[in-house]
Amino acid sequence: MDYLAIIDYKNLDNPLFLKSFAEAAVQRRSSKAIFVHGDSDYTDRLIQTGMMREDAIIRSVQDLNHRLVSFFADYGIACIGINGFQRGTVKRTEDGDIKINTSYLKSLPEGTVIVLSSLIKDLNNEYEVIPLPTLARAVQRQLEPGQTHLFSVDSADEIILNHSISSDKAIKWSEIKGSDIGDKIPTEFSENHIQATLCKPLYNNNLKSFEVLADITS
Repeated sequence: MDYLAIIDYKNLDNPLFLKSFAEAAVQRRSSKAIFVHGDSDYTDRLIQTGMMREDAIIRSVQDLNHRLVSFFADYGIACIGINGFQRGTVKRTEDGDIKINTSYLKSLPEGTVIVLSSLIKDLNNEYEVIPLPTLARAVQRQLEPGQTHLFSVDSADEIILNHSISSDKAIKWSEIKGSDIGDKIPTEFSENHIQATLCKPLYNNNLKSFEVLADITS
């Protein structure tokens, strides 16, 4: 697996981010990549129509998975959309751990981008939306992507490309609070840490990758 890209709650509902992200991802050719996502503000909009929250979040994640695949296809990205419960792709084990069906994902064609949601089924065969950091860590541990990308939630980072930025800026999670990137961290990861590069969605021709703001370590 070349890389893992995490599309967080806020950015998932941001059309400008998704446009910039898609434009970058289509230029970043890879043999195989995986994009993971959960739900977004779309859940609350469904609740406002009268749906129960439990039903709304399930509907939201499934709809978003389908929409992302269609959206990325418009940019020429060959995607396969998978909700975690489908084909037993993501399961919760009896000891509470998360198990990825790595043999299935690895069997998918080269050049494929897997768009994987955090909607799984628990041991009682009930739908469960697991936290996005939990899914991301399971993918890291079991699929061993070459890189993991988390994206800034600062709207300015969607349109400003800084070619002079250093990709060697390392910072620990314990140092982020109060730093110049503190406000750029997606909310669900502020207390639920993961080793990743924090990036802008824009493609930097100098780096041949997403533009790195910081390399975040434990």
